Amino acid sequence: MIGTLEERFWAKVKKTSKCWLWLSTVNDKGYGFIGFRKKLISAHRYSYSLHNGEIPSGMHVLHHCDNPSCVNPKHLWIGTNYDNVQDKMRKGRDYDKRNAKNPNAKLTLDLADEIRLLYEKGGYTQPQLGRKYGVNRNVIGRIVNNQQWIR
Repeated sequence: MIGTLEERFWAKVKKTSKCWLWLSTVNDKGYGFIGFRKKLISAHRYSYSLHNGEIPSGMHVLHHCDNPSCVNPKHLWIGTNYDNVQDKMRKGRDYDKRNAKNPNAKLTLDLADEIRLLYEKGGYTQPQLGRKYGVNRNVIGRIVNNQQWIR
C-alpha cells in the first residue's frame, strides 16, 4: 500500500453533513480498522488522535453519535471504561442476559425498583429478598447497588 497512514485514512472516509463514515474494514460491531506496519489501528481512535493529540493510556474513545463507523472528531470523546459502560446504558445498548431485556428474565424493572425500596427501608436482607423474588442473592446485591436493572 502506498502513502502515509494519514493519506490512506482519508481515502477511506466519506464526510456527510453529520457523521464521517469509515468505508473500509469494520469488525463485527461496526468499528473501522486500518492496517499500518502489520498492526490494526481503530479508525475512530486514529481520527481522534489525528485531530486532538495522543490518547491517554487506558482511555477509550467514545461516540456521541453512537455510530461505531463514525470517525468525525466532533463526535468523539475520551472516557474511562466506566464512562463507556454508563454511556452504553444511557443509550439503551446495555443488553445483558441478566437484565430485563432478556426474554427469560424473572424480574422486571418495576420489581427491581420494588426490591431497592424494600432494601432501603430495611427489614429485608439480600438473601431474604433473593428468596422472596426467586433470584440469587448476588442478583439482589447488583440491584440494590445500582449495577443492574437500572432505568
